[in-house]
Amino acid sequence: MEEIKSIRWVLDKEDSDTFIELWKKLGLRNKSEVLRFAVTFANENYSNDKAR
Repeated sequence: MEEIKSIRWVLDKEDSDTFIELWKKLGLRNKSEVLRFAVTFANENYSNDKAR
C-alpha cells in the first residue's frame, strides 16, 4: 500500500523529490513521460481496484 501512496504523491507534487528522482533516473524527457510512467507502473504492478 505504501508504494501506491508514493505514486499518488508523485502525481500530485511535480516538484517532489520522488518526481525529480524518477525523471532523472529513468532518463525521461519531460513531465508528461514521468506521469505516464507512474500511471503505467501502478496499473501493471497493482492490478487490484484500489490502484486504479
